[in-house]
Amino acid sequence: MVRTTHKLLALAVMLGFMMPALADDSKTTGKIKSISTSKMQFVLTANQDNKDHTFSCNRDSKVSLSNTGNGKLNDLKIGQEVTVTWRKIGDRNLVSEVRYKGK
Repeated sequence: MVRTTHKLLALAVMLGFMMPALADDSKTTGKIKSISTSKMQFVLTANQDNKDHTFSCNRDSKVSLSNTGNGKLNDLKIGQEVTVTWRKIGDRNLVSEVRYKGK
């Protein structure tokens, strides 16, 4: 009985550490509708559902620009078509990367 309990406890701990790694990032493509650099957020009108979605950035979020390489949130412009890689954390859509492939 004790061995079974220890094995189940070990399995539960391992799964707890693995769960964040198992969660896949989502990708969304659309046009930037608005940007708030003070809140580190932007609103994107998604191509797949034509709805507005708010995305939050943090210090680990990357902005990749095709013409200059690495960028910052304030390098993005309203109306740009971007691909956002993100993960749902609580009630926020947390960005891991915003990729702009324009000119």
